[in-house]
Amino acid sequence: MLSDKKQSVEKYLEPSISLFKKINPNVLTLLGSIPPLLFFVFVVLHWYIAALIAFLGNFFDFIDGMVARKYHKVTTFGSFFDHIPMAHPYQL
Repeated sequence: MLSDKKQSVEKYLEPSISLFKKINPNVLTLLGSIPPLLFFVFVVLHWYIAALIAFLGNFFDFIDGMVARKYHKVTTFGSFFDHIPMAHPYQL
């Protein structure tokens, strides 16, 4: 499972996390909810380069939790909010 690889991946992303220190993790979650929708639209339109860029935008979804944990910004709302963007692409 991917969760088994989480620590090794986070080790490589750790230096870039400091760039997001002043950004609220919930904003990162919101930004992370946009690329999956764009990916779907771009694939349907056969805009594969744009789809690849949207796919790479999922980076925000991965780092929001890392930022929250590292800078002690973990909240109950944030935990709830983090799961909402994961549900909507599958409902299309």
